[in-house]
Amino acid sequence: MALYGQSGWFPGTQKKENLGYPTQKPLALMERIIKASSNEGDTVLDPFCGCGTTAHAAEALGRKWIGIDISKFSAGLIRDRILHNFKYLNADDIDLRGTPESVAEARHLARQDPFEFEKWVCGFIGAEGMFREPGEKGADGGVDGVLKFYPVREGRKVKPEYAIVQVKGGNVTADSVKALHETVRRYEASAGVMVCFGDQLGTVENQRVKATFKDAWGSYPVIQGFSVESLLSDGQLDLPLYGYKRRGAMLSL
Repeated sequence: MALYGQSGWFPGTQKKENLGYPTQKPLALMERIIKASSNEGDTVLDPFCGCGTTAHAAEALGRKWIGIDISKFSAGLIRDRILHNFKYLNADDIDLRGTPESVAEARHLARQDPFEFEKWVCGFIGAEGMFREPGEKGADGGVDGVLKFYPVREGRKVKPEYAIVQVKGGNVTADSVKALHETVRRYEASAGVMVCFGDQLGTVENQRVKATFKDAWGSYPVIQGFSVESLLSDGQLDLPLYGYKRRGAMLSL
């Protein structure tokens, strides 16, 4: 399988499938098209693969698939979608090209194109846009991306809550950490995540508020740092169980 790397929401798409893409097609529609035009074992190509509905349908129907897209955000989103809907696959089963595979490559991207770096990070951790698409140039209100999760309280999942994501490809300052906390407070989010390189995590830890929030499974920091190194090694954020790295529950179609 190969995944190189943006699309959205179609009127017939089920609400639970919706990933926020304005041209996203229903999974059932793509399955019908693939069944009618290919056989098991064939290869399906989608040269504008967006949020990966074609890849999802092809995998479910026993086809090989190749997805191509210009967006690094799309690449990470599709990888996350496939891995969490098909538990027999692991990261090594997806040939992801055109995005950083090492810390050195991530640093190079951050220096060369900060907006593409931001897109890549947001896509990789499953963050969605708030005021604009992740990585789009322009004012972002202090929000590079938003992670939705479902805490468990009183024995059941409650309404979704949110963590605001801020991406820093360079130095992290004390003011930027404090600004993230203010953004979390202003938008009444539950948490804030500062994604940065590992050598900047000390600033996040030293300057963050030490407050926490809770659900039935544990206690979580209101502000936390998350390194690019952890991202590349498939590390998990410290957020409630039903959320970010359990997106299979949210995306099972």
